[in-house]
Amino acid sequence: MNALSVEDVVLNGVIANRAAALRSAVDSGARTSPADRRKRMLSTADAHLGAILQGGDIVAASDPGDVEAMASHRNISVTTVIL
Repeated sequence: MNALSVEDVVLNGVIANRAAALRSAVDSGARTSPADRRKRMLSTADAHLGAILQGGDIVAASDPGDVEAMASHRNISVTTVIL
């Protein structure tokens, strides 16, 4: 199944804490209206992805806005391929 030889990253306490902090930081950057908060709510899965991203990664995603928000917050550059 892993024809691209993508390395698996174990979800440990350090990664989980980094994901939680990222989700909190990205979500807190939203405007105060409920509609704006829903637009920028970062899912738990996306936060875990953001926690392991390194500069120069390529991410296949259906929501490039979330990937850009995570990368921007982490001050890294990623390439998003839209599904």
